[in-house]
Formats: sequence, C-alpha cells, structure tokens
Amino acid sequence: MRPDSAPPFIAELVDGGLQLEWHRGGIDVEVHFPRQGAAMLVYEDVGGAEEWEGHLDFGRELFVSRVVDRLSERDGEHH
Repeated sequence: MRPDSAPPFIAELVDGGLQLEWHRGGIDVEVHFPRQGAAMLVYEDVGGAEEWEGHLDFGRELFVSRVVDRLSERDGEHH
C-alpha cells in the first residue's frame, strides 16, 4: 500500500488467520491470510464489471500494484 492509502478493515478468519478488506468507490478487495496455506486475493470492480480471485504467490506484484493504484484513484475521487 501507499503511505496515503486508506487502512483496511481487519477481520479474524475462523481458522485463526486474518482477512484484510477495502471497499472504496465501487472496488472491493479482500486479502485472506489463512493460518496455513497461501494467501488469496479477491478483487471486484463493480463499475468496470471486472473480477479476479486467486493465490497471492510470487509473481503477482504487477497485478497487486494495479489493484492498489485503482483503490487509490477511487479513494481520491471521493474526498
């Protein structure tokens, strides 16, 4: 995230892991960190009708960077 990014809502998962959530300007992002196993990213841009869900394994940095950019852009539109 960027220094000026909105903080996530943090929830505990049933297995003791954590889930981070951002819901900004029609974009929903959830990052699931289960106690065991790989982290998962769930992304939905309601206005752009774009969805993606998958593991946050090595090599996804570019995609995550785009998600952060979109969240920041939408966050800026509503302030």
